[in-house]
Amino acid sequence: MPCESLLRVSKTVGKGRHPRALVAMDKFRGTASASDLAATVAASLERRGWEVKVQAISDGGEGFRACFEGRVSYVDASDAYGTIRAVPITWLREGSERIAVIEVAEIVGRRIGNPSSEEALRASSAGLGQVILAAHAAGATGVLVGLGGSATSDGGEACYELLRDGAALPITAATDVMLPFFGAMHFAAQKGIQVKDEPVLEARLAMVAERYRNECGVDVAAIDGAGAAGGIGGALVARGATLARGFDVVARHLNLASGVHWADLVITGEGRLDQGSLEGKVVDGVGALLGATPGLVLCGASEASARATLLQRYPSYEVLSLSEECGERALRDPLGCIADLLAISNNDREELGPGHH
Repeated sequence: MPCESLLRVSKTVGKGRHPRALVAMDKFRGTASASDLAATVAASLERRGWEVKVQAISDGGEGFRACFEGRVSYVDASDAYGTIRAVPITWLREGSERIAVIEVAEIVGRRIGNPSSEEALRASSAGLGQVILAAHAAGATGVLVGLGGSATSDGGEACYELLRDGAALPITAATDVMLPFFGAMHFAAQKGIQVKDEPVLEARLAMVAERYRNECGVDVAAIDGAGAAGGIGGALVARGATLARGFDVVARHLNLASGVHWADLVITGEGRLDQGSLEGKVVDGVGALLGATPGLVLCGASEASARATLLQRYPSYEVLSLSEECGERALRDPLGCIADLLAISNNDREELGPGHH
C-alpha cells in the first residue's frame, strides 16, 4: 500500500527535518485537473508531516502555458469550430528577447465533448495562426507553443495558410507526442472522426503533406513530431519551426532536476498509464530524472504491460492505480480516493513515533 512506501521513505530521513516530497501531477483527463490533483496530494502529505513542493508540469499538452510565469495578455481568436474567444499569452523576457508562450489546447482545444463527425472533420487550426500573428504584432521576437490537446485533424493547413505570407518569426513547437505526420490518424477517433470518415481524413492529410513538400521543400511524413496536434506540428515545421519534446522544454525551464534532487520522494501521475505514457509523457520524463530517488505514480487506471515496462525502466517507481484500489469510485471521486489512500492511520503514527500528527 502507498502508506507503507511513505513510511519507508520517512524512516530513511535523518532526525531533525521532515521528509520532503516534490509533487508534479499531470491531469486525469475528464475527471480531475492537474492543479486539483496536486493540491490533494500535497494536503495529504502535509497532514503526515511532510514538507511539500508542488510543481506545475506538462508534456506540451494541457497546462503547458501555466508552467511559465510572466505577464499575461489576451487576444481574440477562433476556436476549432469558429467561435471567437479570448486566448491567453504568457510573455517571457530573456535578455532582449520577448517570447510569447501559447497553448494549442487553449486555442483550438476540445471544447465539444462529443463532436459530430461533420464537426470533427471541419475542426480548424486557423486560431493558432491568428494568435501567432497577433503575438508578432504585439512585439514577440519568438513563440513557444505547446502542441497537445487539439480538437483538429486538418494537418495544420488552416494555420499554415495564415502563416504562409506572414512575417517570419522563430517558433519552438513543444510536442506531446513524437509521431510522424500521418501518426495524426491515431488520435482521430478521440476527436470525433468516425471510422467511415478515416479514408477522407487520410486522403486530406496526404494532400496537405504534398503541399508542404511542394511549397516548402519539407517532407513532414518523415519528421517525428509532425503528427502532433492533428498535424499542426507538420504545418509549423514546414514554416521553419523547431520541434522539441514538450516535457523536456518544461523540465529545462523549471530546472526540474534540482527539485528531484531536493526531494526524498517524487509523486507524479496521469489518468491512464498506457504505452503512450512511455513515449515522453510526464510519467516517463519524471522517471528519467529520478535516479535513486523513490517515485510514486498515481494513475486512474493502468495497462499491465505498460506498468511492467515502466517499472523495469525506472526501478525507483511504485505505481498506484485508483481503479484497482477504489473500484468504480475512482471515476466518480478520484480526489477523494487519493486523499483516503494517502491518509495517515493510527498505526502509521505509532510507527513514526511522537511528534507526527
